[in-house]
Amino acid sequence: MFFQTDASLFKDTAISERVKLQIRFDFFNLFNRENLYNVDSNLSSGTFGKATSQYNPRWIQLGANLTF
Repeated sequence: MFFQTDASLFKDTAISERVKLQIRFDFFNLFNRENLYNVDSNLSSGTFGKATSQYNPRWIQLGANLTF
């Protein structure tokens, strides 16, 4: 199974009457759940039945947007 929770936080700030700044934080896999894949199904393999890879861990992205 694949479990992932994503979230975003952002703040809009007026610098002047016509200029606005938005700062944004994006969190991917917020709770850092382990998501395994690539289960070995080869009976003669020493890693039979074991997951040999995992999807990406928690990622955080920061962004800014200036509008005028």
